[in-house]
Amino acid sequence: MQISEHFSLEEMTVTSQKGPDGLRLPNQPGPDELHYLTKLCTTLLEPIRALWGCPVTVSSGFRSHDVEMKVSGKDYGQHRKGQAADILPTGMTVVEAYEKIWNSDLPYDQLLLEQSGDVRWIHVSCAPDAPNPRRMALYSPDNGKSWDYYKPGVLT
Repeated sequence: MQISEHFSLEEMTVTSQKGPDGLRLPNQPGPDELHYLTKLCTTLLEPIRALWGCPVTVSSGFRSHDVEMKVSGKDYGQHRKGQAADILPTGMTVVEAYEKIWNSDLPYDQLLLEQSGDVRWIHVSCAPDAPNPRRMALYSPDNGKSWDYYKPGVLT
């Protein structure tokens, strides 16, 4: 099922997380989560694709309770609500892609440059149904142990 021109429900819910039986964990959103996944795709991911001029790879979108517990150990957050996606660009560095979003007027709630070891990705989220997103842009200089507000020139 397509939820926007270039994004499907399948790619917004794909997971590699497995349960004790070795099978992939169920990861289907309810009506509220589907509402926000649609909002995320139409108000952020489609415009980011146009801004970047290249496809957007979604590495993580919606996370069910069981998936979120495996990934983060906590049952809250914007992924859990269908309001966030971890994304990667095609054809530019993650830092270049992050800075393009930061320099835009896109209505993101959070824009995070996340990192694990040498691997970086962008977390972008839409705001709950509220008039003003926070436009909070953060990066982690120490692999997620702390967060700093983004300023041009701090990333390499």
